[in-house]
Amino acid sequence: MNPTSASAVMSNLDLKYILDNSYDLIIITNEKGKILMVNSAVKRILNVKPEEIIGKKIDDLIRKGYYDRSVTLKAAKSRKIETGLVKTCTGKLLIVTSNPIFDDKNNLRFIFTNTKEQELVNDYLQNIEYKNIKLRTEIDCFRDRNLNEEELVYKSKCMKEVVDEAKRVALFDANVLITGETGTGKDLLAKFIHRHSRRAEESFVPINCAAIPEHLMESELFGYEYGAFSGASSKGKLGLLEVANNGTLFLDEVAELPLSLQAKLLRVLESKEIMRLGGTKIQRIDVRLICATNKNLRKLVHEGKFREDLYFRLNVVHIKIPPLRDRKEDIKILSDHFIRLLNQKYGTRKKLSERAIRVANDYEWPGNVRELKNVIERLVICSTKDVMECRVDIRKDINNKTRANINLSEEETRPNPCKKTLKEIRRDSEREYIMKIMNQTNWKVSEASKILGIHRTVLWKKMKEYNIEKP
Repeated sequence: MNPTSASAVMSNLDLKYILDNSYDLIIITNEKGKILMVNSAVKRILNVKPEEIIGKKIDDLIRKGYYDRSVTLKAAKSRKIETGLVKTCTGKLLIVTSNPIFDDKNNLRFIFTNTKEQELVNDYLQNIEYKNIKLRTEIDCFRDRNLNEEELVYKSKCMKEVVDEAKRVALFDANVLITGETGTGKDLLAKFIHRHSRRAEESFVPINCAAIPEHLMESELFGYEYGAFSGASSKGKLGLLEVANNGTLFLDEVAELPLSLQAKLLRVLESKEIMRLGGTKIQRIDVRLICATNKNLRKLVHEGKFREDLYFRLNVVHIKIPPLRDRKEDIKILSDHFIRLLNQKYGTRKKLSERAIRVANDYEWPGNVRELKNVIERLVICSTKDVMECRVDIRKDINNKTRANINLSEEETRPNPCKKTLKEIRRDSEREYIMKIMNQTNWKVSEASKILGIHRTVLWKKMKEYNIEKP
């Protein structure tokens, strides 16, 4: 279709009708900033009728307070496309793009200005962020399932009872409180409940209440609007309660939740409504809450450190995971499970000797399954034989309590440390300590770097140098 026939099909009236149906504000000016055309969106954005400003100059609108600045005039001066933020008399923030239009002789004829409300753009970006977070969560869950790392491995009767109860509870939307010592696998049980619930296809959003500073916890949970506080993102931020909508929110170490936030969380559980910091819009949410702690919440209630009403809300169903020392039948099957995963990861063919299994069964495992997993990995890495041995040193700690501390190394072929250089010993010690801290913090680099007293980038470099990867 040639230009002549196109102009015959589309009249000026058609063009005006099309522009008026644009949700964005469109203004066309001449080279001097005189308004030649404006669409009907001006009524919504500037609270004026189109005929009130057609024929006026952009300068006049600025003087009268319609705008605080003009991107149109900037584009006329620079003779190139310009984009900027403009504030209107109605308090709206606009994202404005002005495009200068030239004739065949490169003379400036018109400036075409398109204006979007920043709030709409932010909502769009946050919607994308929300979808990205959900996709990342789903990818993580898919990866975990493929690696079988999220599998609950057990043989003991007491753990079978725990898992059976978790399966029953998963079918209902009641709040669940999971208790147990550090390293017993409370997070795995929470994921297990989510995967067996009607919300399994939605997000599972974990948050460690002890890992986030108190002054950031509220914004992490509830999110915030633009300008809610000093240092807030110009786009605002989704809260984890929003991200978990229709899914499951897992509050790990819930005993560390500040009292001020406990009251707000209680209101959310009662009303099913949230409001972002600095916001005015109330949002309905549908979230299943699972909490975990290694502390006695009832005792904290008596001490005034945890709200009693929130405790009752969380403690609808209570599942306690027994420590590893009370389910010794699980030690071998867990060890075999971890060795199988590590053999796949490192391309090895390691297994525990019968003596090593006896030693492991005699140990108390104060760090529970997490400690066992770390010990097995250390064995797989340090052992030079396919059949791995270990030995036990009995020592007294500073509290004069005798306990077993497993030093895992090979009995017969253990290299003599005296033959190592100081640099090698320092390197081995540093690697082992970094591994310990990473496991202790569940591989959270920010948290681990604070404990180690180094910057995150330094920690990343050391992890790369020592070939430290999350198992």
